[in-house]
Amino acid sequence: MDSFLRQADLLPLVTLQPPVRLLPADDLAAVVRATPVVHELLRLARAAGEPGAAGPGQGRLWGVAEDSRLVDVRDGAATTGPAVETLASGPADDVLDTWGDILYSLFSPEADAAALDAGTSTLLMLLSHRDALPVAQIPELTDEAADELAWLGLIRREGSSVSLTPLGTWSALDLFRTLIGQDIPVHGGTAGADAPTLLRALRTYDDDERAEEVRVWLGGRDPARAAEEIADVLLDVSPLSRAVGLTVLLEDLGRPGREIADALRAVPRLGALIRAREKEDHDVPPAPVDVAWVYADMTVAAMEIGGPAESILQLSGNLDVDDVLSMLGMMTCSDHPYTTPMLRFLIEHHPAPRVASAARVALQRWRGVHVRPPGERGRLPRKPRKPGKTAGAQKRRRR
Repeated sequence: MDSFLRQADLLPLVTLQPPVRLLPADDLAAVVRATPVVHELLRLARAAGEPGAAGPGQGRLWGVAEDSRLVDVRDGAATTGPAVETLASGPADDVLDTWGDILYSLFSPEADAAALDAGTSTLLMLLSHRDALPVAQIPELTDEAADELAWLGLIRREGSSVSLTPLGTWSALDLFRTLIGQDIPVHGGTAGADAPTLLRALRTYDDDERAEEVRVWLGGRDPARAAEEIADVLLDVSPLSRAVGLTVLLEDLGRPGREIADALRAVPRLGALIRAREKEDHDVPPAPVDVAWVYADMTVAAMEIGGPAESILQLSGNLDVDDVLSMLGMMTCSDHPYTTPMLRFLIEHHPAPRVASAARVALQRWRGVHVRPPGERGRLPRKPRKPGKTAGAQKRRRR
């Protein structure tokens, strides 16, 4: 079972998002230091403990300063915290980490539920849309919320529309990871990464973006060695990462990648997957175990992308009912590690009752797991008979 497909990756809460482009960390840190809210927080933190200065519980920004370690409060006494030096002159990555703490304090439900509703939803909507949106399409965005987001340096107003600033893009990305629990890849973020990290990041790249990111990842690597690195992990990564890995070998690494892909045709399961995706003719019909494995792999890859059930079924091949039934008839042969969640998905979401029923039978046979049909009434187990209370004994007593 690969360590790169977590349970949350199956049918993710939000459909996988395409990559974002960010300013370099040094540039973002400079923008953070220039924001009015950071100036206010630093002023408040440097005055901590002085006569007449604000103290614990005095205003929203004080709570933000405490949460982000700009002030320390011990036994009721406030002092300047360690994050002040970080914001003022620390490394760029540390500045951004502290900015992330400030954001979470501002937008977390515990801090201000109204800010979460208007501010966070606006940032996440703009991040998902990747372009300016008319204010009328963001019902949560009140004038007050828009003023606050602009003061924080997160959005810019363009007539009747709003869009994310470069700092707003970074901030929305950070909030998305923290609040939603999903990653959004960053262009150029795979430099120096290992092959599994590359393939996981590439899951939502389009063709041009993928080719560009592969070039970044290659750096000074020898393409032949890079192709071997990818081939070595293909059976250890998630199905969607595996599909991306095969695409990289076949399309992005030139002749060395294609030669490695040709060699993989002799590898059980992987060879069947390559032949299926390349729609190659079979001189010999594929073995049932290969058919079952490939169908499971393609379906789970679509489940990783997320979205409505009908979209997932279309991405997984959009097969006719009879073809799906034929696949399910072979599923008892499957040795795919995600056979169970795949079958459960078909049971719960496939629109054809015959497919849902066949998937239920396949699951029972494959794992011995009983999944009740929707609406089926559960029955209590039969009460065990007492010793000697057999039907034959009862008949003999009645004689």
